[in-house]
Amino acid sequence: MKKHFSYKAIFTSNGQKEKVEMEADGSYFSSPYRILFNYQQTHIEIEVNSKNILLKNNDSLLNLNTEQVVFNNYKLPYGYTHFKSRVDLLEYNEDYLHLKYTLFDDVSEITQAYIIITIKDILEN
Repeated sequence: MKKHFSYKAIFTSNGQKEKVEMEADGSYFSSPYRILFNYQQTHIEIEVNSKNILLKNNDSLLNLNTEQVVFNNYKLPYGYTHFKSRVDLLEYNEDYLHLKYTLFDDVSEITQAYIIITIKDILEN
């Protein structure tokens, strides 16, 4: 189903905050819960299937699980990085998705992310 997405992400690392915002039309599916949209050169895909969450940003894929810590190999422009991920908050329905997660290595927290997506019908003229 075609929808309009307002995407906002706040990344916190070492006391520094970075905010990313974008708006785009894309596709929404309710079963499994799935959001897809393109913004400029970025393809975003989010899928929630029971306790598993997949976040795709172009070629990079982040695996999350609401019940356990997950080890990830995440693709960056200069190669892969390895870290663990933990879901701190997951709320979603047909109108929004709120996801907060933490990335960390064996020693310390690397970053904390909070993603807020508002989903609206596309008004036709």
